[in-house]
Amino acid sequence: MPKAGAQRSVISSREKLLAAAAELIAEVGWGGVRSRTVAERAGLNNALVPTTSTR
Repeated sequence: MPKAGAQRSVISSREKLLAAAAELIAEVGWGGVRSRTVAERAGLNNALVPTTSTR
């Protein structure tokens, strides 16, 4: 079971990612958003961004 501090960190990271994604979608449109750009905008590691691959 995660500690309370760890849970807050996860929520904070999720909120940062969602806010960054929303900003980028508004700026460049859905097709122009990349996971790396979302992570950079949020100030987080790209490995934290869930992705799906169509390749």
